[in-house]
Amino acid sequence: MSTESMSNPSSTSARLLTGLAALGVVALICYISSIFGPPLHAEYQRRVNAEIHEENLAFCTGLGLSAGSAQYSRCEAGLEGIRAKQEQRTNASQAGVL
Repeated sequence: MSTESMSNPSSTSARLLTGLAALGVVALICYISSIFGPPLHAEYQRRVNAEIHEENLAFCTGLGLSAGSAQYSRCEAGLEGIRAKQEQRTNASQAGVL
């Protein structure tokens, strides 16, 4: 310990209080994230799924396929495969593999 902090206990107390306050802020942020994070993620996922559905509908019906038909289902499955491969490429690129 430095002689300054030993001779000035209020300085040590101030640093301790600042550290405890920072720890409290971090704890509060973690708590708030645990409460609001899952519902926000669920809403985000719902929106993504709705966008994908709309994209599939526009693409597959644009090819003249009727929604609900066997051909439409194959079109949707094909698009799902394309998205999965693109996600793999993106993940590999972000990991530095590509």
